Amino acid sequence: MPSPTIPEGRRLSLSADRAGRAMDIDGTPVPFPNPLPLPPALPYLLSYQASLAVWDVRDASTITRPTGGNPAAPTDTVGTLRNQIDAAAFDLLAPTAGQAPQWQNGAIDFGGTDDYLYFATNPAAVVDLICVYKGTDSSGCLWSTNGASNRYVGGWGDGSSNVVSSGAGAPSYVIDGTAFVGTFDDLHSAIADGQAHVIEIRNVSLSVWAGIVLGTLKNLGGAFYVLGKLLPIAILNSAAADIAVARKWTKRLADEIVTDLGL
Repeated sequence: MPSPTIPEGRRLSLSADRAGRAMDIDGTPVPFPNPLPLPPALPYLLSYQASLAVWDVRDASTITRPTGGNPAAPTDTVGTLRNQIDAAAFDLLAPTAGQAPQWQNGAIDFGGTDDYLYFATNPAAVVDLICVYKGTDSSGCLWSTNGASNRYVGGWGDGSSNVVSSGAGAPSYVIDGTAFVGTFDDLHSAIADGQAHVIEIRNVSLSVWAGIVLGTLKNLGGAFYVLGKLLPIAILNSAAADIAVARKWTKRLADEIVTDLGL
């Protein structure tokens, strides 16, 4: 955090005036930033035991194109998105070069036809899955198993009364900091409005999953391939002792990324 500006040759006293302002030794108020700037979220989030995977799409050096090298132009595609946690697994991979989403100056753009990212192992028994979605897709799925089954969370469809989760225990949803309960159609209304939304899906049981897919309900595909900008943020261990504070820093990181990318 930047140090407050103090005029040269002065030093702070240990007192404050009635308004709570810091006072110079001669009684002159010393200006402090107001409000104080918040520290970057990423270093804090990486330090928590709950953090299993954290991705920062702003950092092109953590992204590799299917043909090699880091993306530099909006038409480049994402072959690998590296987990920011040192010595960790769970890098997100494109299944083939033709199914790789586009890198759009930091944002990741899914084409709605066959793009998705995945990894093949489960990070923990029960997890939180956090991402940002911006689009108007009539139907899609945020996360699903990499196995051959219809296990998913974050499914939506215009006019559908289907359940938003299946084969994932009893997860809870938080959208932009507010709890969400509803059907396919309700989730469509909540997130597919062209605005950027931070979507936290908490306490997802992976007991019958085989790895994780971002961007479609893999076993069905078709209409469930996501169209729009879909940014993975983090996977947290829901059972970790520090999960509550990790969730706060994850939301902070997601908000920072949305702001920095102008979503």
